[in-house]
Amino acid sequence: MEKPPQSGSTTNDPGEPRPGQLPTVRAASPPGLSASDAVGEARFASGTLLAERYRIVAPLGAGGMGEVYRADDLKLGQVVALKFLPQRCCGDAAWLARLRNEVRLARGIAHPNICRVYDIGEADGEHFISMEYIDGEDLASLLRRIGRLAKDKALQIARQLCAALAAAHERSVLHRDLKPANIMLDGRGQVRITDFGIAALTEQVNKQETVIGTPAYMSPEQLAGTNVSVRSDIYSLGLVLYEIFTGEPVFGGHTITQVRRLHEHAGTMEPSNFPDDVDPIVRRVIVHCLKKDANKRPSSALAVESALSASASPQKEVRHVTPQQRSESREAAGTETVFDRPAVAVLPFANMSGEPDQEYFADGITEDIVTALSYWRWFPVIARNSTFVYKGKAANIKHIGKELGARYVLEGSVRKVGSRVRISAQLVDAATGHHLWAQRYDRDLSDIFELQDEISARIVASIEPELERIEQQRALRKTPENLDAWDYCLRALAVQSQSTKRNFSEARHLLLKAAELDPASSRALSMLSRCQYEEAMHGLTDDPAGLLAESFQAANQAVTLDDGDWLAHNMLGMGYLWTQRDYDRGVHENERAIELNPSAAPAYHGLACLLDFSGRWAEAIPRLHTVLRLDPRYQHAYAALADLALSHLMLRDFQEAVPFAEKAIRVLPSYVRARQRLASCLGHMDCQEDARAAMAELLELQPGFSQAYIDATYPFKNPEDRDFFIAGLRKAGLST
Repeated sequence: MEKPPQSGSTTNDPGEPRPGQLPTVRAASPPGLSASDAVGEARFASGTLLAERYRIVAPLGAGGMGEVYRADDLKLGQVVALKFLPQRCCGDAAWLARLRNEVRLARGIAHPNICRVYDIGEADGEHFISMEYIDGEDLASLLRRIGRLAKDKALQIARQLCAALAAAHERSVLHRDLKPANIMLDGRGQVRITDFGIAALTEQVNKQETVIGTPAYMSPEQLAGTNVSVRSDIYSLGLVLYEIFTGEPVFGGHTITQVRRLHEHAGTMEPSNFPDDVDPIVRRVIVHCLKKDANKRPSSALAVESALSASASPQKEVRHVTPQQRSESREAAGTETVFDRPAVAVLPFANMSGEPDQEYFADGITEDIVTALSYWRWFPVIARNSTFVYKGKAANIKHIGKELGARYVLEGSVRKVGSRVRISAQLVDAATGHHLWAQRYDRDLSDIFELQDEISARIVASIEPELERIEQQRALRKTPENLDAWDYCLRALAVQSQSTKRNFSEARHLLLKAAELDPASSRALSMLSRCQYEEAMHGLTDDPAGLLAESFQAANQAVTLDDGDWLAHNMLGMGYLWTQRDYDRGVHENERAIELNPSAAPAYHGLACLLDFSGRWAEAIPRLHTVLRLDPRYQHAYAALADLALSHLMLRDFQEAVPFAEKAIRVLPSYVRARQRLASCLGHMDCQEDARAAMAELLELQPGFSQAYIDATYPFKNPEDRDFFIAGLRKAGLST
């Protein structure tokens, strides 16, 4: 397939692509509804009063979707944008009723990357929507003005788009018309998606097949007139991402008929369709979004954001993008008896700098931590509006813990001095007042928002395993007759961590007891699935295949009980790999796990394993680095390091592979899979002496190592990958 033409190039007839070619031509400027559009003769003069509430200030834009004006909302005392709707649509009563419902849903979305929708009104027979006024430039105009965006800027915009879509989709609101003209960049360069709530309008008008621009960003199912879903927005997102990373749109047709023909004749989007300097992982993410089969696209915008963050920006923490979506459901918390597990309260971080303008930064740190902790679901997190009543007050931790029903309290402070900022955080046992964990972070204040994301992620990644460890110790101190389902689970984790055959057997017994006590909860079953999986992976059973089948069954049952259990999806994905060899479903389940809990290191590790054995080695590498960044004390760090060695080995990057294998061996000298990868790598490097020494050490630890073992325990999807791995081992001295 040909590479896309460079910026400014065209084809003679955008409606007639060559067979097998995916056209990438620049469309005519679509008449959207943003501030940059040309304004003809305005319908309303400046100063006109509408509905005894809105005073027109100036026209902002006009196009196929209507006209937009800047206006003063005299009732709310703020500037708004009024979008007047085309008369040809407003005469349909059923359509207006549907539009009102869309606006009602959109009003419920509060997100920093979404333009707020306020109301729908009527004045002198003219229907309009009032919305937040954004002083900025739309993405379509920006791309026309400067062409392709810088890599960092494109990534920043992409992540914010994913965050906004995720927030809308969680409230069951689809956009249906995502395109550059509906994406604003405000004065700070912040992304703001517009037109949520009027998707019904664009859908209605698009059926007339006369709107310029919009069809070029529609999914195949929209063009076919079939039902749309979250994955339809994901397809449109992929088209936008392609444009911001390459500077060129994918499709250039002006009408639905033209774009349908482009879809029918176009070949499949491939990574090779991108300019050479586009990050390979970014290419794969976009290709994934642009699958013609909706079921093969990413399941959510969060999954797309996670992939972009983990791959294209490997030095940054994964951003937790949906503000307070999970913590808000816990606002009824008042006493410890509300929860079946110990709760955590995050007090507002104190601004110690003496500068009032730093108050928002301290509050932002607090809010990000509340959000990130809420994804984990192990420990209920007290809602932000319950803890912010203590802002600026002297903290009596014991009193606060009792009042909020929280066993643990996280408190902290922010101090800014010049261009440096110091953030301190400490975790306190509210019952005793004892400090359990403390950490200080000193950073340069070069980018306050990136710093906020980084510190929040690091704090959460540190205190989650600390909370789990403390609770395990508490459970171990209890006598068996005093244990309930929660404590049985924690006790099982502590026992299982010792990784002996006897301990795994005891852990399974405890988890089965927990499932018996709490049959409606998925927690015990998902943990049982993980216990059985790890027991099989450690080779501590005479029937690994049977135990893996039991693990797969337990994970299936856990997902049935609770589709929001990230661990259940994680283990279900591993079951698809090891018992079904269904790589695509395995990837999907682990992407779902990450969507549910973006700070779950095991889910990233599971996804990386599936990508590795699928032959998607380059995509696995950033996920493995994310594992080690998210959880510096990750229990299976040795395995993640060995998997990094395998990924680089299979990419023929031997110089990178060897250090990872050697580090994995230093972490756990008995881990034979690290030694297997080291031997294969050294064999391919023709380092005969070192390769044979590595093989000798491997055979001393694993006398039965053979090609049959590789076939049984390395589920390569592609036979050539298996052959390449074994070829290196043969060069190192493997004889059978």
